[in-house]
Amino acid sequence: MIRIMFIIPYEEMEREIAQLLAEFSCEETIEYRCALHTYQDLGGYRQEWPCDVIIARGYSADAVMREVPTIPVVKITFTSADALHAIQACREKFHSRRIAIIGHPSLAIASETIHEICDIPIEIYTHAPEADIPAIVHTALDSGNDTIIGGGAACLYAESLHVNNFNSLTDRETLYRAVVDAVQRVQLHRQEEIRLRTLRTIMDVSGEGLMLTDCEGRISVCNKYAELILRAEQKSAPEKVRGSCLQLLPELQESFFHVRKTQHSVENEIFRRAGKIYAANIVPVLIGGQVDSIYINFRDISSIQETENQIRKKLSARGMVTRYQFEDIIHQNARMEDLIQNARSFARVDSNVLIYGETGTGKELFAQSIHAASRRSNRPFIAVNCAAIPEHLLESEMFGYSRGAFTGSAKEGKQGLFELAHGGTLFLDEISELPYSFQGKLLRVLQEREIRRIGDDRVIPVDVRIIAATNRNLEEMVSQSHFRRDLFYRLNVLCLFVPPLRQRPEDIAPIFQFFLRSYSLEFDKPLPSLSTRAQAMLREYRWLGNIRELRNVAERLMVLYSGEGSLESVLESSIFPSWKTLPPESGAAEPPASPAEEPPSERDQLLAVLRSAGSREAAAEQLGISRSTLWRRMKQLGLMGEHGREPAP
Repeated sequence: MIRIMFIIPYEEMEREIAQLLAEFSCEETIEYRCALHTYQDLGGYRQEWPCDVIIARGYSADAVMREVPTIPVVKITFTSADALHAIQACREKFHSRRIAIIGHPSLAIASETIHEICDIPIEIYTHAPEADIPAIVHTALDSGNDTIIGGGAACLYAESLHVNNFNSLTDRETLYRAVVDAVQRVQLHRQEEIRLRTLRTIMDVSGEGLMLTDCEGRISVCNKYAELILRAEQKSAPEKVRGSCLQLLPELQESFFHVRKTQHSVENEIFRRAGKIYAANIVPVLIGGQVDSIYINFRDISSIQETENQIRKKLSARGMVTRYQFEDIIHQNARMEDLIQNARSFARVDSNVLIYGETGTGKELFAQSIHAASRRSNRPFIAVNCAAIPEHLLESEMFGYSRGAFTGSAKEGKQGLFELAHGGTLFLDEISELPYSFQGKLLRVLQEREIRRIGDDRVIPVDVRIIAATNRNLEEMVSQSHFRRDLFYRLNVLCLFVPPLRQRPEDIAPIFQFFLRSYSLEFDKPLPSLSTRAQAMLREYRWLGNIRELRNVAERLMVLYSGEGSLESVLESSIFPSWKTLPPESGAAEPPASPAEEPPSERDQLLAVLRSAGSREAAAEQLGISRSTLWRRMKQLGLMGEHGREPAP
C-alpha cells in the first residue's frame, strides 16, 4: 500500500484528486488524505498522517520539504496548459480585460508563452515566500489590472478587496503526472531502503571494522564492529562514533594522508586497541580521477590467523585429514591395549612422537589416532612419505617457494607442507630415509618453529606437531653417522613401538574377519565363517608383511572362495601361492624364498643381541629400548635364566 498526503490550496482540488485516483491504475493500493493549507501557514508543519509521500504546489511544497525533510515531496509544477485554462476561465467568468498573474516563479515560466498569444494584456508578478503579498496585489491593481490569477495567498487578499480573482487550478494531466511521480518515488525509495538495510546488515555482521570518511577524515559510515573497537578505550563512549578518524586512530594519520596524496592503497597498517593488535587497509575511492572519499577496514590479527588456518585446512583437505581413531584399532592383545593407552596420553600434549614398527604394522593408524584425539583434531593432518620425495625436491616440498624462485616454478609460488600443516600435525613416515644433508634444515625448523620459502627473505612462523615413524633402528643409524644425533633426540621425545602381527596372534583372526567383511560388501559375495582350523592356520603363519599382508590374503580369499568346498584349502592357497610350494623346474629362475627360509625369529634375534652385547644394559641401548622393556620381552620369549640372567649360549 502507498499512502499519499496532498497539500491543496483550494477545496475543489480534493474532488479532482478523488476522481483521478478512482481511475488510476496501480499494482498497489493507494490510500490518501488531503489537507487545505497556504504556504504561509505551513511554518512548523508536522506530519498529520503517517504517509509515504507528500504532493504539494509551489511554495507549499518548498515549506513542507523544509519542515518535514524525512518524507519525499513531489512538487506540482504549473504548466502552460494551467495558465491558458485559468485565463480562459477569467474571461468567461469575469469578462476580464487586463489580468495579473501573481505567484511562484513556475507560474511566470509557464505563463510566458501564453502571454505572447493572448489578445488581452497579461502582467506576471513573481515573488519570494517572504514577500508582501498585499503590496504586490495593490501594485497590480494600480497598473490597471482588473483580475488576479495566483496562489492561495494572493487570491485570498484579492477576495478581501472584492477584486476578481482565480486560484491557479492544476490541470488534470499535471495532477496525474504528479501522482505517477509520487508512486515511482515511493517504490524507488523502498527499493533503496531495502538495499541500504541489506548493505548495513552485511556491514554490521562483518568480522572486520568498516569505515568511510571524506578526504579530511570525517566519518560518514561506520559499522558496529568498528564502533566497538574505536570506543573500547573511551571512558564515556557515545552511542555513535562521530568526528574524525584521524583523532580516533592517530596511528593511521600518516598513511591516510599518503593515500590521499598518491591515490594508492596502503595495507596492513598496525594499531592497538584494548590490548589487541589490528591490521588496517586504507583505500582511496576515486571519482573522476580524484579522491572523493577514503575507505578503511581493519581486523584483529588473531582472527586473520584463524582465517588463514581455515584456508590452509580447506586447501589441504584432500588427503590431509584423518580417517582413523583409536576405536578403529582392532585388538585383543593386552600389549596393544597398553600401547593404545600410552598413545592416548601422548595425544593430550604437543610433544613430538617417534613410532617404531615393522612395515605394515599400522604406524600411520596410530599417528592419525593421536592427531584425532588431540586439541589439533580440527586442524590439518598431513602425511608425507620421506622416501617418496626426490632429494632435490625435498626443500621446496617441505618449505615451499616464492614467486619466480626457480625455472619451472609456479608463478604464484607454493606453500610447503609445513605451512599447510600449520596448527595441525605433520606425519613424517620413513623418517630414516631423509638425506643427511636435509636433516639439519629439518632440525632448525623444529627448533625455531619457523620456515623460509625458497627464494624469499620472509620468515613464516609455523605451529606444527611432528609425528615421525620408522622401521629402522635410528640409534644404530646415529652410531653409523647416517642419522643426526641432535635430530634423533629432537624427535624421540615420546616413543611408541608397534609390535608385529606375529607377536599379537590373538589379534590376527579379528583383523582378518574385518577385512573379509569389507571385501564381501565390495565384491557382493557372502561372508565366509572362519573355522577353528582356519584361525589356527592364520596364527601359525609368520606374517612378515604384517597387517598389509594379512589384508592382501583376505582380498585374495574373497576373490577365490565361491562359497562351496573347503575354506581351509582356499585359505592355504591364498597364504601360500603355488610359486611358494612348487619346486623350481630345471632351468627356471629361482622363486622367492619359501617360508622355511624366512629370517630368524624375534627370540633368536634378541638372543643374538644379548650374546653380542654382553649385558642387558648394553643390549637395551643397542635396541633403542629401556631395560624394563627388554626384561619384559625376555620374559615373554622365555629367555630368562636362573636369577633373571640370560641363559648361557
